[in-house]
Amino acid sequence: MLFKGLLLALLLANTLQAQADAADTLARLLGEMTAFRADFTQTTLDAKGNNLQQVEGTIAVKKPGLFYWKTLPPMNQLMVSDGDRLWFYDSDLEQVTVQPLDQRITQTPALLLSGDVTKLEDSYEIAGEQNGNSWYFLLKPKDPESLFDQLKLTFLDERLVQMHLADSLGQRSSIEFIGAEINAQLDPKLFEFSPPEGVDLIMQ
Repeated sequence: MLFKGLLLALLLANTLQAQADAADTLARLLGEMTAFRADFTQTTLDAKGNNLQQVEGTIAVKKPGLFYWKTLPPMNQLMVSDGDRLWFYDSDLEQVTVQPLDQRITQTPALLLSGDVTKLEDSYEIAGEQNGNSWYFLLKPKDPESLFDQLKLTFLDERLVQMHLADSLGQRSSIEFIGAEINAQLDPKLFEFSPPEGVDLIMQ
């Protein structure tokens, strides 16, 4: 019994150390990115694996809290954050929704790229695996009210190349980043937004 207890304690200690190492590595990789820009392809599947949607677009983020997300036709949508407010513009509906930016990274995954990542372990259980020049991370939110159940991040040569999200209903979204630029010079005006004339403005 004593041996089993010592073995269990050793396994637990090794698991906790592995989680801490993975969290430190992820925090380093994300922390070294002060800015990020890429084209992307996003595919969304339902719980049965049926393709619900596939869109292409452009993403740009800059610390602290700035991000820009634009999808190309046929889905013309734009999401912009100035660090305080989040603007969502649907040109087809001629509608703009404005809300305060939720600073919790379990509610706003984009903050993983543009926010403070020094305390990731406070919000997530983190596992990581390295395979050659690739790193794979699995993040499970500790907050029961999180918008997603798990988040997977893939880095290649220390560049973020994929992001996968799964929610409690089994819906999965996969985002592939193409031509990513790390710490690129981004125009500050990219993160400013003024609603076009004639659109409906919804404040939340």
